[in-house]
Amino acid sequence: MTRSEARDHLRALAVVVAATALLVTGFPGLDFASRKEMREGVSVAGRIAAPLGTLMAGVAWFDLELRRPLARLVRPVERTFRVAQEFHLYRDGPRRVDRLEVLVDGEVVYRTRDARHGWRAAQFGNRHLRPMVGTAAQKPDAVNQKGICRWIVARVQEDFPTAKEVVIRSSRTEFGVEAPWVRFSRVARAPDWTVSRVRKMTRP
Repeated sequence: MTRSEARDHLRALAVVVAATALLVTGFPGLDFASRKEMREGVSVAGRIAAPLGTLMAGVAWFDLELRRPLARLVRPVERTFRVAQEFHLYRDGPRRVDRLEVLVDGEVVYRTRDARHGWRAAQFGNRHLRPMVGTAAQKPDAVNQKGICRWIVARVQEDFPTAKEVVIRSSRTEFGVEAPWVRFSRVARAPDWTVSRVRKMTRP
C-alpha cells in the first residue's frame, strides 16, 4: 500500500467515525422519551397499522439498545473537546441554572447573564474564559476554581482600589422556585487577599 492510499484509507475511516458519532448523538427528540413512553408509542402505532407498529418497534430497539449505550460512551469525548450539545435547551430549557456572582464589599457587581450587573462582562463572556466561568459556577471543586478566583480578585483590585472584600459565589435558580440560593462561595479580604472557601451552604 502506498502512502497516498494509506492517507485515503485513514480519511475514509475518519469519515465513518464522524458519521457514526453524528448518528449516535443526533437524535435529541428520542432522548426525552422513557422506555415506557417508547413502548406506548409502539403500541399506538401498531393499533394504527401493523407495519407502522413494526417500524416503530425497530426504532425503539435501535434507540434503547444500541444508540443510547453508544451515546453514553461518546459523551465524555464530547465534553473533553467541549462539543457536547444540551438538546434540552431547544425543548423546555434546563430545570436549573447556575450563575457566577462577584460581590465587592457586599454589592453585586457581576452576575452571569445579568445586564444590570455587567462588570467585566466582555471578559467573562469571552469564548476562551466563558467555559471556565461556567465550570466554576457549577462545581465547587473544579480544577480552575483557584485560577479564576485569583484572576477575579486581581481585576477587582485594579477597578476597585478601595475595596476591602471580594465574594465569589455560585447561585442556583431552579424551575418552580421563586428565589435563587447560594450553593458555595469563596472570599478574599484585604490586605493579603488570600482566597478562602466558605463552608458548604445548605439549601433553604
